[in-house]
Amino acid sequence: MNYAKISEGYVVQYPYMKRDLLKDNLATSFPKELSPELMLEFGAEPVVIGERPEIDGRTQEISISEWPELVDDVWTILHTVMDKSEGKISEFDNLTASSNRAVRDELLTKSDWTQISDTPLDGDSKGGWAGYRVELRNLTDHMNWPNLNEEDWPMKP
Repeated sequence: MNYAKISEGYVVQYPYMKRDLLKDNLATSFPKELSPELMLEFGAEPVVIGERPEIDGRTQEISISEWPELVDDVWTILHTVMDKSEGKISEFDNLTASSNRAVRDELLTKSDWTQISDTPLDGDSKGGWAGYRVELRNLTDHMNWPNLNEEDWPMKP
């Protein structure tokens, strides 16, 4: 459990640990295990982590508060959703494009055998694989590029 030292309704220290309580109360003898009730008696209130909101990872990011805030009588670490800058969105897209190219290149490499002259595939099967490979090479022209969904990737024949 996380705690914050509260004085007159304000956070004065976070996190507030057992060692902090002992240091602040040198003349007091404490049991080995400190109960939540005992911590509360000495001004250490429990802190919960608020629910993490769902975000669009491409255009949004989450900031986590450094200090707890009182929400419905519970000291809470809050998550704040913020829009990413154009630079961060561009960086995300570049990383996604690079990753997708690596996956595409690996799929092309793994299907190279289908196009060699002595492949065991019949003409129709070889043609299906050739079409699949064309679709892989054309992925960068897809309307969702580089942020492809599972269904945007071509299916193996």
